[in-house]
Parts: sequence; C-alpha cells; structure tokens
Amino acid sequence: MSTEDFRQNGNPLKLFVTLPVKPAQMDRYLSLAMAEIAGARSEDGNSAFFAYRGAEQPNTLYLFEHWNSEEWLRDEHGSKDYYKEMRGVEGEVLDGEVGERFLTEIEPHMPTPAPVEPVGHARMTIMSGDDALAQRFAADAAALRGATGNLGLWLLADDNADGEYLLLEHWTSEAARDQAADAMLKALPGKAEVIVLNDVLAKA
Repeated sequence: MSTEDFRQNGNPLKLFVTLPVKPAQMDRYLSLAMAEIAGARSEDGNSAFFAYRGAEQPNTLYLFEHWNSEEWLRDEHGSKDYYKEMRGVEGEVLDGEVGERFLTEIEPHMPTPAPVEPVGHARMTIMSGDDALAQRFAADAAALRGATGNLGLWLLADDNADGEYLLLEHWTSEAARDQAADAMLKALPGKAEVIVLNDVLAKA
C-alpha cells in the first residue's frame, strides 16, 4: 500500500506546514492562526496541533498537525469557519508558497502529548538518512523521551522525499535539551539542517 493510499484509508495523518508571512501581516495572521489552533484542538479528529515561528526566521510560521485521518482534515476541518478564514487571506498575507510535508512517524511512536502545554524550546532537524537512522532512533527514543525536560520527540519520514526525515523536538528549555540529550542527538547518523522554533503559545 502506498503512503497516499494509507492516508486515504482512514489512517492517522501527520502534516508539517511552512507559511512564509509578509512582516507587516504577521500580527494579523497570528490572530487567525490562534483561532485555528484552538478550533482544531477542539475537534474529535485532531490529536495535536502545534504552531511555531522560526527563531531566526520570525516571519515564517510552521504548523505541526496530527489528524486521525485525511478524510477528517479534508471534510470536517476543511468546513470550519476558522480554517476558511485563515486560508482565505493567504493571497494577502503570505510572501511565498505554502510548503506541506505529509509525514509517516517512525516507531517507536510518541504518545500523544497534552496539546495545551506551551513548549519552552523546540527545533526541527531536516535529515537525510536510511534504515540506520531509524534503527538508532528506535534504540535511543525511550531514553531521550524520558530525559528531564523533554516534552515530545518525533522522527518522521517525508512521504514525498525518499530518504528525508524530520526530527521534531519539544523541551522545557534549550538548557534542558543540551544537558540531557545533545550528545545523543548529535550521534544520530545522517546529514542535518537545524531550524530552531518558538512555540507561538509560549509566554514571551
């Protein structure tokens, strides 16, 4: 079964969206995004919904969405007013194309976290890898997730880019991450590009 068939057969869907926003429109778009986040998290078909701004790219908004199925995302979530309002202004507020990554989570899967807890430090690492990366992650995942300060850790394969993975990390703080897991995470095989993220719900 292809990943597209899998997504369209009532199976869980994880989606990572990149939204480049015009600087003068960020406040407006963020207010719509907050309504989108709150609304999505209230839906039966949503298990988690996170939103970030790039620490070094503050005009880029990132969404990490967990849906019970693609059908729910398309038919139920797509019918909501808060979704339509956010999508309806894209032509005015965005400064480039929307990037969408459909993702398959690598085992062992992350238990669904409490979606309302703000994240003190988050980062996305784009990695090129193979089975060795998945095997190393499987061996280390329990220790990393059990480390002091860890709020979530996912390794996800990009369904449309063979050999490309996203490692998503949530921590209470950058210091907690560096103390608990930096050496172990650096030991994961594969070339990497790191993007540090700020949770839009975290207190300034």
